[in-house]
Amino acid sequence: MEVPGLSSTISEDQTRRQEGLSDTRTDSVKQSLISSEEWLQLHGLKSNKLTLKQILSQIGFPHCEDYVMSLGRLVASRYANGLFPQIYTTEDGRVYNLTAKSELISQYVEHLTQAVESYKQRMDWLTSNSRQIFGVILEQCITIVLDFGGMLEEELNLCRDALTMVLQEQVAHIAKFNVIRVSQEPVKWQENAVPVTAPSIAAAISWVEKLPFELASSHTSRLDALLEAGKDEVIESIYYFVVGDVPEESKELLLQQALEIPCPVCTVSFNARGQGTIAFLKDLSAKTFSRFHAFAERTECVEFPAFPIKDGDSVITWNSRKLKGKLPPGAHESNPEDTWDSEKWLQKYGLKAQKLSFYNVIADCSFRHADGVVDIKAKPENESVQTSAETNKKTVHAKYCSRFVHAPWKDGSLVHVCITKEKYMWFSERVHAVLAQIQRRIKWLQDGSRGLFGKVPSDCVYILIDTSHSMKGKLDLVKSKIIQLIQEQLKHKRKFNFVQFDAQASAWQEKLVEINEENLKGAQAWIRDIKIGSSTNTLSALQIAFADEETQVIYLLTDGRPDQSPEMVMDQVKVFQKIPIYTISFCYNDEIANGFLKDLASLTGGEFHSYNFGCKDPCTPEAVQDEDLTLLIKEMEQGRNDLEKVQDLYSESLVMDWWYNAEKDGDK
Repeated sequence: MEVPGLSSTISEDQTRRQEGLSDTRTDSVKQSLISSEEWLQLHGLKSNKLTLKQILSQIGFPHCEDYVMSLGRLVASRYANGLFPQIYTTEDGRVYNLTAKSELISQYVEHLTQAVESYKQRMDWLTSNSRQIFGVILEQCITIVLDFGGMLEEELNLCRDALTMVLQEQVAHIAKFNVIRVSQEPVKWQENAVPVTAPSIAAAISWVEKLPFELASSHTSRLDALLEAGKDEVIESIYYFVVGDVPEESKELLLQQALEIPCPVCTVSFNARGQGTIAFLKDLSAKTFSRFHAFAERTECVEFPAFPIKDGDSVITWNSRKLKGKLPPGAHESNPEDTWDSEKWLQKYGLKAQKLSFYNVIADCSFRHADGVVDIKAKPENESVQTSAETNKKTVHAKYCSRFVHAPWKDGSLVHVCITKEKYMWFSERVHAVLAQIQRRIKWLQDGSRGLFGKVPSDCVYILIDTSHSMKGKLDLVKSKIIQLIQEQLKHKRKFNFVQFDAQASAWQEKLVEINEENLKGAQAWIRDIKIGSSTNTLSALQIAFADEETQVIYLLTDGRPDQSPEMVMDQVKVFQKIPIYTISFCYNDEIANGFLKDLASLTGGEFHSYNFGCKDPCTPEAVQDEDLTLLIKEMEQGRNDLEKVQDLYSESLVMDWWYNAEKDGDK
């Protein structure tokens, strides 16, 4: 039996609950549509008092060992040793004594775990759905300018899907918006920005879905569309959505006129083909004091782990036309330190740079041995005549020196050292951390293509490939190594070219070409099609590379002696001595051929590498003349030697302390 009015009451309650849930979700979305800088001010470690320094102040106290001016002597927390667990912090170099109970520390562990989980969720959110394509829209009033001038026809539906997602997920939560398409004359969805409502979003989506495939007709049309968007005075920011690449003449014009655009221009790259467009869009956003974002569709087959499907979730079809992202060429902010040589890298991360050399460490816990006549500075007899200190001679007997460990200083003089437990532990931890960092750098230099080719130092690269008959049985491996080099290193360079040589030499392209997606694919296809030939015309291949005025570095891959005499080749190379040649030998046992390749590399400032067939580790240390690795290995050896010296001094200090303190206790 139905109770009158009950169903309507339940319906009203459900409506109110759904409205409240909707409002909560909207507030959550609005709160999420902020920059990571603002988000961290709300949820970061510092704002939640979860940095290491903040936590240590709650669970312990700093171990004090310092000179106190008011007391005029050194004060040390000697009773803390052995009484409290201690932790050393690399931030301020201080030692903290821990006093908190395990329950409090467990609470901090739980808080940190929750914080890390929230950061993971934030990163997942930033790299999903429309944020993956467009970044996060931070402003309340925007105009989206669509540049389809470099779009392929098959990308049109993909772009419609992307824009629809952005409108539904992000634009729907701001105040006003408009959309303009780049054309001969700017095509505007609305004359000015309109308030965001459900009907306006639906109308904008309908307009986007009807956009035809049309290429930009003039190099000024892009600037015209951006200037038109800037005329709307309510707009806070323009989002410049670029599909494919931008012509060079348009790039120059936009960069020259960027300051005429009255509001910030956030640039969004969609499926850029080359690094040039990425670099241009970064520059444009920087000139207008705004942000840059890049996205590229992933089309290759990728294996994904099985994800549990929750109620209400749709099944993800990875081979469908839906958006699947990867970083476009040049969009990844590569670490600039990856391009440094080891000398520069050690200037920042080496032992000396970290003030961890042997003499740096013992400087503040040593004093000079003084025995005999020494100079003593004293107050002048008549200060009205002389203001500078007088130097007097005095005989000093260092009678207590026997109680300290002796060590030679770098100038040959003798110093006395007392290494405390804290000093040794501090030094040991710091040195081990630096050595571990150097070891990671060495491993990075030996990984992938760097293991055979080293780190490619320049931006305009020639690769010369020996295809003579003696390379039969080796060529397939050489091809795979070159393709690995292209995929790992050359794709981040500016220009490249390849030359195959047997009796004759032939180049892939007439000159060095720009590195973009099309040329990367073309080069790999050309390399896979290389066939075995006859003899070894090394000189002809080198002459092709030398003839290109932009050549900055040459890689010569060969397994034997050249057709010409080594002397003739060396004489020709001397003319172009400023271009380094990196030689890579695939004939490990031919001493004459390897001697020639070593001399060639040495003459030009390059390096010699060798691949040993049949060896588990093809790049044995003696087969590589790599200055980068040599410097790092020497630094590691120096660190271990210094650590051993300090450890010996610490052991001697302990013995000396025990001996004299035991003697004093015995006297008592």
